[in-house]
Amino acid sequence: MADVFIGYSAEDEKIAEMLSDALEDMGISVWYAGRDMEPGDFIPLTIAEAIQKCRAFVVILSKFSVCSEYLLSEIQYAVKARYEGAGIILFPLVTNWEGKSALSERIMKGNLWFDATVPPLQDRLREFAQSVREQLRTRQESAS
Repeated sequence: MADVFIGYSAEDEKIAEMLSDALEDMGISVWYAGRDMEPGDFIPLTIAEAIQKCRAFVVILSKFSVCSEYLLSEIQYAVKARYEGAGIILFPLVTNWEGKSALSERIMKGNLWFDATVPPLQDRLREFAQSVREQLRTRQESAS
């Protein structure tokens, strides 16, 4: 399965696509619903399986995502998988502070997170992708 699962709200799909491209340019495989869901997939099961099989979960935090019940479910799957021994690394990616909420505060607390609020977004996404690659590499080396 993929190295990274990207969780996002539908309104942030363009950012998820750009992030996916930046990660894949660095050799990191990515799963996100807008591209990888198939017609007829049972959404909750497909999402849960994709999260459980990934090495990292990136959540795009924006004014849209902090209100998304679907994204909250994805975050819950990732946290559950993390504590059940899957070892998933959580990477919050903040794309604007308008969406700052109790949810975003909890997600960011205790996790590595990246501020992508300073333009240009494309440059911030490349920097973030490099950070994810380094963390995945470090995790893999320490497991060896």
